[in-house]
Amino acid sequence: MTAPETSAPFVRYEVAGGFATVTLDSPTNRNAISSRLVGELRRALADAGADDSVRAVVLTHTGGT
Repeated sequence: MTAPETSAPFVRYEVAGGFATVTLDSPTNRNAISSRLVGELRRALADAGADDSVRAVVLTHTGGT
């Protein structure tokens, strides 16, 4: 039996003051690099690349790892 997939995103994306902040937000599995996390990370980076107001990307995380 597999655990149900949570609907909460594993990656959060916010833009403010010319900075896109991309936060790995799956602390229950220590932000493990899963196919889901990679897909969401790729989308966030693509969004940042397509946004002319973004001048830099900050990559951060939640949890202790």
